[in-house]
Amino acid sequence: MARQAVNLALDRRALQRLASGFLTPGCYFLPPQLPGHPTAPCPYGDPNAAPDLNKAKQLVQQSGLAGTPVTVYGETRTPRRQYVDYYTSVLNQLGFHATEQILQDSVYFTTIGNASTNPQTGFADWSQDFPNPSDFYLLLDGTAIQPVKNQNFSKVNDPQIQSSLAKLYPVPATQLSTVASQWAQLDQYVAQQAYEAVYGYEQVPKFMSNRINFNSAVFHPVYYNDWSSWQLNS
Repeated sequence: MARQAVNLALDRRALQRLASGFLTPGCYFLPPQLPGHPTAPCPYGDPNAAPDLNKAKQLVQQSGLAGTPVTVYGETRTPRRQYVDYYTSVLNQLGFHATEQILQDSVYFTTIGNASTNPQTGFADWSQDFPNPSDFYLLLDGTAIQPVKNQNFSKVNDPQIQSSLAKLYPVPATQLSTVASQWAQLDQYVAQQAYEAVYGYEQVPKFMSNRINFNSAVFHPVYYNDWSSWQLNS
Protein backbone atom coordinates (compact mmCIF):
# COMPACT_ATOMS: atom_id res chain seq x y z
CA MET A 1 0.00 0.00 0.00
CA ALA A 2 2.80 2.43 0.85
CA ARG A 3 4.38 2.06 -2.59
CA GLN A 4 1.03 2.59 -4.25
CA ALA A 5 0.49 5.67 -2.09
CA VAL A 6 3.73 7.19 -3.34
CA ASN A 7 2.72 6.62 -6.96
CA LEU A 8 -0.64 8.24 -6.28
CA ALA A 9 0.89 11.24 -4.50
CA LEU A 10 3.63 12.21 -6.94
CA ASP A 11 2.84 15.31 -8.97
CA ARG A 12 4.73 14.51 -12.12
CA ARG A 13 3.93 17.97 -13.48
CA ALA A 14 5.97 19.43 -10.60
CA LEU A 15 8.90 17.21 -11.55
CA GLN A 16 8.52 18.34 -15.15
CA ARG A 17 8.83 21.95 -13.98
CA LEU A 18 11.92 21.09 -11.94
CA ALA A 19 13.39 19.63 -15.15
CA SER A 20 12.73 22.97 -16.92
CA GLY A 21 10.18 21.20 -19.10
CA PHE A 22 12.66 18.62 -20.42
CA LEU A 23 10.63 15.72 -19.02
CA THR A 24 7.57 13.92 -20.33
CA PRO A 25 5.44 12.75 -17.37
CA GLY A 26 4.71 9.03 -17.39
CA CYS A 27 4.13 5.99 -15.20
CA TYR A 28 5.38 2.97 -17.12
CA PHE A 29 8.85 1.48 -16.81
CA LEU A 30 9.28 1.05 -20.57
CA PRO A 31 9.48 4.42 -22.35
CA PRO A 32 7.32 5.45 -25.32
CA GLN A 33 8.39 4.28 -28.77
CA LEU A 34 9.97 1.16 -27.27
CA PRO A 35 8.24 -2.14 -28.16
CA GLY A 36 6.17 -3.16 -25.14
CA HIS A 37 5.33 0.31 -23.83
CA PRO A 38 1.69 -0.03 -22.64
CA THR A 39 -1.08 2.05 -24.17
CA ALA A 40 -3.45 1.45 -21.23
CA PRO A 41 -4.15 4.34 -18.84
CA CYS A 42 -1.79 4.68 -15.89
CA PRO A 43 -3.09 2.75 -12.85
CA TYR A 44 -2.56 5.73 -10.52
CA GLY A 45 -4.22 8.43 -12.58
CA ASP A 46 -3.25 10.67 -15.46
CA PRO A 47 0.45 11.63 -15.03
CA ASN A 48 -0.38 15.02 -16.58
CA ALA A 49 -3.07 15.73 -13.97
CA ALA A 50 -3.11 16.58 -10.27
CA PRO A 51 -2.29 13.68 -7.93
CA ASP A 52 -4.75 12.19 -5.44
CA LEU A 53 -2.97 13.14 -2.22
CA ASN A 54 -5.94 12.38 0.04
CA LYS A 55 -6.29 8.82 -1.21
CA ALA A 56 -2.53 8.38 -0.90
CA LYS A 57 -2.63 9.48 2.75
CA GLN A 58 -5.43 7.00 3.42
CA LEU A 59 -3.35 4.16 1.97
CA VAL A 60 -0.40 5.06 4.20
CA GLN A 61 -2.66 5.00 7.25
CA GLN A 62 -4.12 1.64 6.20
CA SER A 63 -0.63 0.23 5.68
CA GLY A 64 0.28 0.95 9.31
CA LEU A 65 3.52 2.61 8.19
CA ALA A 66 2.65 6.20 9.06
CA GLY A 67 5.45 7.70 11.13
CA THR A 68 8.08 5.30 9.75
CA PRO A 69 11.53 6.92 9.38
CA VAL A 70 12.60 6.93 5.72
CA THR A 71 16.01 7.88 4.33
CA VAL A 72 15.86 9.26 0.79
CA TYR A 73 19.08 8.97 -1.23
CA GLY A 74 19.94 11.54 -3.86
CA GLU A 75 22.66 13.19 -5.93
CA THR A 76 24.00 16.74 -5.79
CA ARG A 77 23.51 17.68 -9.43
CA THR A 78 20.58 19.71 -10.76
CA PRO A 79 17.74 18.78 -11.21
CA ARG A 80 18.29 15.47 -9.42
CA ARG A 81 18.83 17.17 -6.06
CA GLN A 82 15.59 19.12 -6.59
CA TYR A 83 13.76 15.91 -7.48
CA VAL A 84 14.83 14.42 -4.15
CA ASP A 85 13.87 17.57 -2.23
CA TYR A 86 10.39 17.34 -3.75
CA TYR A 87 10.11 13.57 -3.23
CA THR A 88 11.11 13.91 0.43
CA SER A 89 8.47 16.59 0.95
CA VAL A 90 5.82 14.30 -0.56
CA LEU A 91 6.79 11.45 1.77
CA ASN A 92 6.48 13.77 4.75
CA GLN A 93 3.07 14.96 3.55
CA LEU A 94 1.98 11.32 3.41
CA GLY A 95 2.90 10.79 7.05
CA PHE A 96 6.41 9.36 6.89
CA HIS A 97 9.38 10.90 8.72
CA ALA A 98 11.60 11.36 5.67
CA THR A 99 15.12 12.79 5.65
CA GLU A 100 17.67 13.09 2.85
CA GLN A 101 21.05 11.46 2.36
CA ILE A 102 22.74 13.41 -0.45
CA LEU A 103 25.86 11.90 -2.01
CA GLN A 104 28.38 13.17 -4.52
CA ASP A 105 27.53 12.18 -8.08
CA SER A 106 30.82 10.33 -8.51
CA VAL A 107 30.01 7.78 -5.78
CA TYR A 108 26.21 7.80 -5.81
CA PHE A 109 25.31 4.74 -7.86
CA THR A 110 28.12 2.58 -6.49
CA THR A 111 26.98 3.48 -2.96
CA ILE A 112 23.29 2.71 -3.42
CA GLY A 113 24.26 -0.39 -5.42
CA ASN A 114 26.18 -1.80 -2.47
CA ALA A 115 24.25 -4.33 -0.37
CA SER A 116 25.72 -2.90 2.83
CA THR A 117 24.02 0.44 2.12
CA ASN A 118 20.58 -1.15 1.76
CA PRO A 119 18.86 2.09 0.64
CA GLN A 120 15.18 2.46 1.47
CA THR A 121 14.35 4.76 -1.43
CA GLY A 122 15.84 7.47 -3.61
CA PHE A 123 16.57 8.71 -7.09
CA ALA A 124 17.61 6.58 -10.07
CA ASP A 125 17.38 6.85 -13.83
CA TRP A 126 18.36 4.79 -16.86
CA SER A 127 19.46 5.49 -20.44
CA GLN A 128 18.96 2.58 -22.79
CA ASP A 129 21.98 0.81 -24.22
CA PHE A 130 19.94 -0.65 -27.07
CA PRO A 131 16.24 -0.42 -28.07
CA ASN A 132 15.04 -3.60 -26.38
CA PRO A 133 12.78 -3.95 -23.31
CA SER A 134 15.25 -6.44 -21.84
CA ASP A 135 17.75 -3.59 -21.43
CA PHE A 136 15.39 -1.91 -18.95
CA TYR A 137 14.23 -5.06 -17.20
CA LEU A 138 17.74 -5.77 -16.00
CA LEU A 139 16.76 -3.27 -13.29
CA LEU A 140 13.87 -5.47 -12.10
CA ASP A 141 15.40 -8.88 -12.70
CA GLY A 142 15.84 -10.85 -9.48
CA THR A 143 18.75 -12.81 -10.96
CA ALA A 144 20.64 -9.54 -11.48
CA ILE A 145 20.79 -8.70 -7.75
CA GLN A 146 24.40 -8.68 -6.56
CA PRO A 147 26.28 -7.49 -3.45
CA VAL A 148 28.18 -4.70 -5.22
CA LYS A 149 27.39 -2.61 -8.31
CA ASN A 150 23.81 -3.81 -8.08
CA GLN A 151 21.38 -2.05 -10.42
CA ASN A 152 18.20 -3.67 -9.16
CA PHE A 153 18.08 -1.01 -6.45
CA SER A 154 14.68 -2.11 -5.11
CA LYS A 155 15.87 -5.73 -4.99
CA VAL A 156 12.75 -6.82 -6.83
CA ASN A 157 12.48 -10.59 -7.10
CA ASP A 158 8.93 -11.26 -8.21
CA PRO A 159 8.11 -14.80 -9.48
CA GLN A 160 5.67 -13.42 -12.07
CA ILE A 161 8.32 -11.07 -13.47
CA GLN A 162 10.90 -13.85 -13.52
CA SER A 163 8.51 -16.21 -15.31
CA SER A 164 7.79 -13.60 -17.98
CA LEU A 165 11.46 -12.72 -18.44
CA ALA A 166 12.39 -16.37 -18.90
CA LYS A 167 10.06 -16.44 -21.92
CA LEU A 168 10.83 -12.98 -23.30
CA TYR A 169 14.60 -12.70 -22.93
CA PRO A 170 15.39 -15.35 -25.60
CA VAL A 171 13.28 -13.64 -28.30
CA PRO A 172 15.62 -12.11 -30.94
CA ALA A 173 15.53 -8.35 -31.42
CA THR A 174 14.32 -8.90 -34.98
CA GLN A 175 11.17 -10.55 -33.60
CA LEU A 176 10.31 -8.07 -30.84
CA SER A 177 7.08 -7.08 -32.55
CA THR A 178 5.74 -10.61 -32.03
CA VAL A 179 6.00 -10.31 -28.23
CA ALA A 180 5.36 -6.57 -27.78
CA SER A 181 1.95 -7.28 -26.23
CA GLN A 182 3.53 -9.66 -23.70
CA TRP A 183 6.07 -7.00 -22.71
CA ALA A 184 3.20 -4.52 -22.35
CA GLN A 185 1.29 -6.91 -20.06
CA LEU A 186 4.40 -7.33 -17.93
CA ASP A 187 4.97 -3.58 -17.76
CA GLN A 188 1.36 -2.99 -16.70
CA TYR A 189 1.78 -5.57 -13.95
CA VAL A 190 4.97 -3.86 -12.74
CA ALA A 191 3.20 -0.49 -12.65
CA GLN A 192 0.35 -1.98 -10.61
CA GLN A 193 2.80 -3.49 -8.13
CA ALA A 194 4.46 -0.06 -7.74
CA TYR A 195 7.96 -1.46 -7.35
CA GLU A 196 9.22 1.82 -8.79
CA ALA A 197 7.66 5.27 -8.82
CA VAL A 198 8.22 6.16 -12.46
CA TYR A 199 7.92 9.91 -12.91
CA GLY A 200 8.64 10.39 -16.61
CA TYR A 201 11.01 10.28 -19.54
CA GLU A 202 13.88 12.72 -19.96
CA GLN A 203 14.05 14.85 -23.10
CA VAL A 204 17.40 15.84 -24.60
CA PRO A 205 16.87 18.92 -26.81
CA LYS A 206 19.40 20.00 -29.44
CA PHE A 207 19.96 23.50 -30.78
CA MET A 208 21.57 23.62 -34.21
CA SER A 209 22.69 26.29 -36.61
CA ASN A 210 20.55 26.71 -39.72
CA ARG A 211 23.75 25.97 -41.63
CA ILE A 212 23.49 22.31 -40.55
CA ASN A 213 21.52 19.77 -42.59
CA PHE A 214 19.17 18.58 -39.88
CA ASN A 215 17.89 15.64 -41.97
CA SER A 216 21.34 14.06 -42.08
CA ALA A 217 22.21 14.58 -38.40
CA VAL A 218 22.00 11.50 -36.18
CA PHE A 219 21.42 11.65 -32.41
CA HIS A 220 22.15 8.47 -30.48
CA PRO A 221 20.10 7.82 -27.29
CA VAL A 222 23.24 6.86 -25.35
CA TYR A 223 26.17 8.53 -27.13
CA TYR A 224 24.19 11.59 -28.25
CA ASN A 225 25.77 13.43 -31.21
CA ASP A 226 27.09 11.34 -34.07
CA TRP A 227 29.44 14.02 -35.38
CA SER A 228 30.30 12.01 -38.51
CA SER A 229 26.69 12.47 -39.71
CA TRP A 230 26.62 16.27 -39.42
CA GLN A 231 26.81 18.09 -42.75
CA LEU A 232 26.63 21.70 -43.85
CA ASN A 233 23.74 22.66 -46.09
CA SER A 234 24.85 22.95 -49.68
